[in-house]
Amino acid sequence: MATEDTDPLIEEARALIKQGKAREAVRRLRVNCNASNRNPLHWYTYGIAQAESGDIPAAAQAFERALELSPANLAILTSLGRACNLLQQYQKAVDCLNQVLAISATHRPAIMLLITAYMALQQFEQAEALCNAVYNAEPNNAGILFQLGAIKKSQNKLDQAMVFFDRALVLQPGAVHILVNKGLVLQSTGHLDEAIALFQQATQQAPAMAQYWYILAMAWLGKSELTPAIQCLEKSFQLDPENIETGRQLAQALRHVGRTGECEVVCRKVLSVDPQNAEALFFQDAFSKQKNNQQLERVPAEVTRQMYKGQDIGKKFDASLKHSLAYKAPEVLNEAVREALGEDRAANKIDILELGCGSGLCGSRFVDIANALIGTDISPDMLEAAKEKQTYTDLYAADLIDVLENYKATMDLVIAMDVLCYFGDLTPIFQRCHDVLAEKGIFAFSTVKPKTSALWELQDQGHFVHSLAHLQQVGEKAGFKQIFAREMPLRRELNEDQYGYVCLYQKT
Repeated sequence: MATEDTDPLIEEARALIKQGKAREAVRRLRVNCNASNRNPLHWYTYGIAQAESGDIPAAAQAFERALELSPANLAILTSLGRACNLLQQYQKAVDCLNQVLAISATHRPAIMLLITAYMALQQFEQAEALCNAVYNAEPNNAGILFQLGAIKKSQNKLDQAMVFFDRALVLQPGAVHILVNKGLVLQSTGHLDEAIALFQQATQQAPAMAQYWYILAMAWLGKSELTPAIQCLEKSFQLDPENIETGRQLAQALRHVGRTGECEVVCRKVLSVDPQNAEALFFQDAFSKQKNNQQLERVPAEVTRQMYKGQDIGKKFDASLKHSLAYKAPEVLNEAVREALGEDRAANKIDILELGCGSGLCGSRFVDIANALIGTDISPDMLEAAKEKQTYTDLYAADLIDVLENYKATMDLVIAMDVLCYFGDLTPIFQRCHDVLAEKGIFAFSTVKPKTSALWELQDQGHFVHSLAHLQQVGEKAGFKQIFAREMPLRRELNEDQYGYVCLYQKT
């Protein structure tokens, strides 16, 4: 068998790869690399050529075949670990790279790849231990400084993260990945203008990176600047048309500015990638019905569930409502309920059912007067934040209608804050709330006020709005009397107050 230095096929393939002709190298090696070929160097070089041509799955297969023939080869193990990282097979990468370190404990490429894999697996303790070992030997290693910053960022130690990112940028000025991560820290601490400047620098240096345009768009949305946000989302979606989340955000932003025709186009593109996408199907149906002067009855449960899906979304939603959205409605409702109950009834404790409790921002205010405080929400992820408040006696992930149809207990108070916006005609909900309430029980809720004379209607943004006249009509029909109604700015969205009503209706 020819050695590595004299094998003409290997030399030819390496020369082709160096010339940027990786696909030609793949073609030359493919014939030679067959089931009977037992030369690990052929398989390894074949894997390198596949990786350079962009076919990472094929590269990984070639490296695995090479590894079968040469199990302790550090170059093959490291290359397989790198391929597994790119394929997001992080645990497999960890296994390969730890084999490298078992043979050569100071193997730098393997260490750096292993740190990346540990970070992806959120095994920050292991990642930090490796980083610190390298940092002690190389305190000016920009890659390690960046990784330490990323670890501190993931641990929410943002001041420490910023120090590491700044040091890394001194060593690698303009490094895009460092700029973006520093920008994310600035964004999370409210320094949006500084973050946007860094994100813009990143998009200038790496204009083909769809992710950077998306991050810049989210920062513009944080400033309620829809025009530049839409431009960035359009660029990101153009670069990565299969990214459903980018399409969703773009469609939502277009709806906010009334560009429903363009929103329909985006929805069709999303459906071409994901034909069962609930949100895109819903808006396509809504636009179609509006053209024919028809109305939808509600936002489908699956659409609402998708809107509030994601790790730590409850905490983020809490922070957003309290700060950037200036959400004051729960305070008004809390005071109104206590006044309506009176001191004696409140002191005796009451049974409370909260519909669409979300993170528990509203219902948790009533824990001191609650005998039972039961929370329900369509989103299991939102309920995780409610659990952490430890104020609810029970929490259930369920659709509001299902809860009201199946709930048999007699409640003293039913709360529906910021949830009726997902339903059109509220007659069925009022009737069902009446059925689960005890005599003189209270239905406490909020709704958004229409900007037109309509009793109720679906806004382009995908939420229903309801007039006070509609509330009074359906309340009276269901057997309620209105005991409190206040028009007020419920929250602030896109630098504009969103007006609505906080109401209490009592069962007669």
